[in-house]
Amino acid sequence: MGCTATGGGAGGGRAESSCVRLVEYESRTYADVANTPITAGERLGSVTFTPCDDMGGRSGGRVEPPIKAMAYRVEGLDVDVAIAVGDDADDAELFAVKSGSGPNSGSGLPPEVEKFIDAS
Repeated sequence: MGCTATGGGAGGGRAESSCVRLVEYESRTYADVANTPITAGERLGSVTFTPCDDMGGRSGGRVEPPIKAMAYRVEGLDVDVAIAVGDDADDAELFAVKSGSGPNSGSGLPPEVEKFIDAS
């Protein structure tokens, strides 16, 4: 899991870290796309969650080991742009390759994934 910092609030408090869930599959990195209904299809194989250092290097040298999960094909999307990840197909969640070329490129999602989300 990769990390991003979130704001410190109106009172100027300290910033908090939150992990963006990232997985590696066939030399591509996919990021979690929250709250998108999918139908997971064919089992593709194992993926590895990238460990998160949400302590900003203050973990005393302790590093989380990579976590394994299963990847599945997402019905309606090519594996080059998105996969489903979970312990089994019924609980799998959408993960997509980040890109900057779509009409809503601020989302960082490939255009095919944006269309898929809009249609769901």
